[in-house]
Amino acid sequence: MTLVIVVLIPAGDGPYFQRPVHRVLEILIGAASAFVVAVLFPNRVLTNAHQCVADTLRSLGQLVGLHLSGQDDAARTMQLESQSTQSQKALDDALQEAQREHIIVPL
Repeated sequence: MTLVIVVLIPAGDGPYFQRPVHRVLEILIGAASAFVVAVLFPNRVLTNAHQCVADTLRSLGQLVGLHLSGQDDAARTMQLESQSTQSQKALDDALQEAQREHIIVPL
């Protein structure tokens, strides 16, 4: 966006400081508009990944609470383990998609 703004707006003649000031303002407008777009349209993959992490932690927290309560509910334990596993697989899929979209750049 910044490049488009800088390239499309012609530089006028005038004092020596006017052109650099215009370029700085154009860059600031481009950066601000990119920030607004990022805030208004959040990335679906990262939102999905955050939801998967929350689901996993919720399942594990309930599993720990069930264990600490002393109840021996095998069916509930299996259900919570299954939910946690499914959430972890969904998180792995979301992270792989994010890597394909170059959202996550390996160091």
